[in-house]
Amino acid sequence: MSLTRSQVATTVKKLRVATSSTHPLASTSTIRGHQISLDQPAVAGGSDSGPSPMEAVLASVLGCTQVIVSRTAQDLGITVGSQHAYALALQDDRGQRGVTGVQTYFDQVALQIAVSVEAGTYPESALKDFAQEVHRRCPGLNLLADANVKLDVVWDFASSADASVTEYRLHERLDLEARVEGPTASQLPHTSISFAAEEVSA
Repeated sequence: MSLTRSQVATTVKKLRVATSSTHPLASTSTIRGHQISLDQPAVAGGSDSGPSPMEAVLASVLGCTQVIVSRTAQDLGITVGSQHAYALALQDDRGQRGVTGVQTYFDQVALQIAVSVEAGTYPESALKDFAQEVHRRCPGLNLLADANVKLDVVWDFASSADASVTEYRLHERLDLEARVEGPTASQLPHTSISFAAEEVSA
């Protein structure tokens, strides 16, 4: 059974973006009166006037995730406070340079998502169910999963979420040199939930 025009009007969003080039490697997009400038870093021939398009994709996925966290928490009756997320993506540059057989977009995306909840309020099973429901609902995460991007996602639930701790923990678990100072014992989350890629996309 197909949707009626009135049903489509209430269930389907219309998203409009207008983009103009400002430089061979840079552009400005207008979205509902808001402007976003995208560029390439100087090392790639750009003037570094804004993030790259693929960096903007990552930012959109994280922003989308945080919206769905808030909405899902409200629907499930879970009280959440501050949220922080950090992403690190691997992309083989050869694909977009014309080498056949190389995926042009991300090969892998590692995410560290920190959500503050009051300590001891929810059992770990409830928090895991909550995180899985976010994965099921989130358009951004599902775009990556359906594009066969390997997702490595870790959720941290703690009394308080901290941006620098979130960044540090992702670098630590990937065995990469951290760009920020390590967390103190009091900053470490009391619950950490990990998802394998197949669990995320299931």
